[in-house]
Amino acid sequence: MRVVDLFAGLGGFSAGALEAGADVVLGVDSDPVPLKLWCANVPGGVARLATLGSGGDQVDLPSAAPDLHVHASSPCTDLSCARGASATRDDISRGVSMLRWCLDLVLERGDISWSIENVSTPTTRETLVDYTARFPTRVAFASVDAADHGACQTRTRLIAGPPELIRKLQEMPSARRVSVREAFGSAGLQLRSTHFKNQTRS
Repeated sequence: MRVVDLFAGLGGFSAGALEAGADVVLGVDSDPVPLKLWCANVPGGVARLATLGSGGDQVDLPSAAPDLHVHASSPCTDLSCARGASATRDDISRGVSMLRWCLDLVLERGDISWSIENVSTPTTRETLVDYTARFPTRVAFASVDAADHGACQTRTRLIAGPPELIRKLQEMPSARRVSVREAFGSAGLQLRSTHFKNQTRS
């Protein structure tokens, strides 16, 4: 399977695709710093420095095909709950516009295999409810906790894709969760502290 990674950053999705045996052929991002890291992480992939979205740069993507997967991690900062009260209506509107742009892109191209990742908030879920109502055979979504799939943190994300892909994602068994104490212990290390705190409000 060939993979195109839009809003690629330094290549988190691309790294997973490579580990799964895919051929990551293209990564697009507007920030040259993470894109350079993407290049280092994806040998043989072509990097494009471009601003995506309505009114953005024109980027030639491979034509839709059964062996092509298009992934887009549309910008989520403007939509994130972490912004709290600092997010303005314009910020949220901009975030929703980018999410809609990604959905419209894969639908207009006729991509068979595709995925979109974003934060799971009432606003993003409402947007996806709209698309699933209008395109019930082409669009589905789920809120997924990355820890259930083996990630080392609890991180709930909204994943959109074709109904069959989302169904398979929901049918996957949960990974066994490991505590920080257990992870350190299995590596032969001792915790230096009895507690730790991250930077989030909760």
